[in-house]
Amino acid sequence: MRFTWQQLTFKFTALEPVKFPRLVPANILRGALGVLSRNLACSAACAGASACSQRATCLYARIFEPVPAVVVPSGLAD
Repeated sequence: MRFTWQQLTFKFTALEPVKFPRLVPANILRGALGVLSRNLACSAACAGASACSQRATCLYARIFEPVPAVVVPSGLAD
């Protein structure tokens, strides 16, 4: 098995103060990035990543709903 890693750096500047609920800012940020990437990468007719014909090259599907390359025991699939 071979993993390819890429380092990504994002810099965001808030236009006004942002308050996150305690202990969940990463979930909120990841969710917002997921919604944005789906809106940018997917057509309005897309039924979702699991049924997408473009799944192998779709930014949203590859990052936010990846599929394992090999069969793994139940519970480790996602």
